[in-house]
Order: sequence, then C-alpha cells, then structure tokens
Amino acid sequence: MRGWLTWAAIPLLIACVGCAKPQHALTYRLTVTVSDNGRPVSGSMVRSEDWTANQIGGDSVPLQENTRGDAIVLPVRGRLLVVTLAGWDKPNCTGPRDPQGCTRRGDWSPQAPPGSPTVADQGAWPWKAAPGPDGRASFSASQLPVLLTFDGAPSLATVRVVDAAHLDAAFGPGVLVRSVVVQQTADSVTRGVAAALPFLATPDPQMQECILADPPPNLPPGAKLKNPDLGDCVWNSLFTQ
Repeated sequence: MRGWLTWAAIPLLIACVGCAKPQHALTYRLTVTVSDNGRPVSGSMVRSEDWTANQIGGDSVPLQENTRGDAIVLPVRGRLLVVTLAGWDKPNCTGPRDPQGCTRRGDWSPQAPPGSPTVADQGAWPWKAAPGPDGRASFSASQLPVLLTFDGAPSLATVRVVDAAHLDAAFGPGVLVRSVVVQQTADSVTRGVAAALPFLATPDPQMQECILADPPPNLPPGAKLKNPDLGDCVWNSLFTQ
C-alpha cells in the first residue's frame, strides 16, 4: 500500500511542479532621474518579476505576479521621494488625482500583461515602452510606479502619495521627473532601501490590521495606516519584497 501511494503521488507532484514554473520572468534595472532646478538627482535598483500559476489546472488558471526588489529613494530638498514597487490600475497614470481616476493595483511591471493573465497567455509580453537598439526603454512620468514622500519623519503613518506630473506640489517649484529608463539585465537584484528607511526593520505583529483613524492615536511601531490615496493599507511591501 505504501508503494502504491508513492507511485500515485508522482503525477500530482509533477503537476504541482508544472503549475509553479515561472513564466514571463524578467530582471531589469529601473533608473529614475529627477531634476531639481536643473540639478539631476538619480537612483537605480535592479528588480525581478515572474508570473506563476497559483494552482493546478488548465489554460484558464490565473497567473500570479511575484516581485523581488527594493524601492528607489531619492533625497530632494530635505525630503525623500520614493519610487515604490506598487503600480496603478491604468497603463498611464500620474497619481490618484489623475483625471482618469486611478487606484493602486498590484505591483508595478515594465511589461504590459493582459488584464487578467492566465496560463494560456504564452509568448512574450510587450513592454509598456519599446526598448531602443541599446536595449534601454524610456518611460514617461505617467508610466512610473506609485510615488511617495513622507509628511514628517519617514514611517508607515506619514506616507503621502505624490503626483508624478506635479512633483513641485510636494517638493517646491523646479522639481520634476527628468527621465525614467528600464533595461533588461543579468545583474542580481539589488537591496538597500532599509538603510534609507530604517522603519522597515521594525517588527510588525499585526500584519492584518489597519488603523482607520487619520491621524491615528498613538500609532504603535509597525502598525498599518489606511491611506485613501492608495485605496488600501500601507504595507512594507510597497518598499521591499
């Protein structure tokens, strides 16, 4: 009986391995440069992503995005501009006050996957901006990930979403996005956001909790804050995964 169970399990194990096989894997370097009255402020991180079937089944099984990497943190006029890992729900969106009415949706990707990708979506996915002969793709400010700053000392409680088309509203006149470049790479994923945002190292015993008061009373370390601009709670996953 023990041998029969072992042999019977083999097809299931094979199927499980098949369902977990990453698809549309991509490692890329994202470089963002902001102009501060003509002075460039630039940052770069290598991130990776892949899409994996989250269950056993046929072509209709949905694919789940898996992101690895850190946010980019740029010092601008005594404040921090953070290029997060989060994306918007529309292909071109500058922020929550974009006239289209944008909300946060999942992790950002330089690729343009179908609206609800499944195992059937084989082949290469296009990029949101086509790479040039040198392999570098230039993205517009409206194609950036969600951008944040902090109203006060950096923490989950002080997160403020900023509009990529109007950085001057948060940082003052003369501050704007100069360039956004994405290039596929074989480099390893880079880390370092924890050094710029030490609060990420704070243990969080209540991952499922949101604090709905704004501002929250006596916010405990690691607690989450409901942010209307993001449409959900503020998680550490905005900054590192």
